[in-house]
Amino acid sequence: QAGMVIALQSFGEYLNAHFHIHAIVSDGLFTPAGMFYVMPKLSLKWQEEIFRVKVIKMLMREGNWQKL
Repeated sequence: QAGMVIALQSFGEYLNAHFHIHAIVSDGLFTPAGMFYVMPKLSLKWQEEIFRVKVIKMLMREGNWQKL
């Protein structure tokens, strides 16, 4: 079982609201007996690139490209 703690946070006023997430995520799995197995190191660069492209497309679609 993976472990994760997430906190939703907001900052700013109505017109410049900034919502974001803070997360602590385990880098492995817990067994029912309480043992923890660390995941092997993986490159997540491809996920970062996909996220970046999706955010830029969303900003452009909504007319917020000036924020880039």
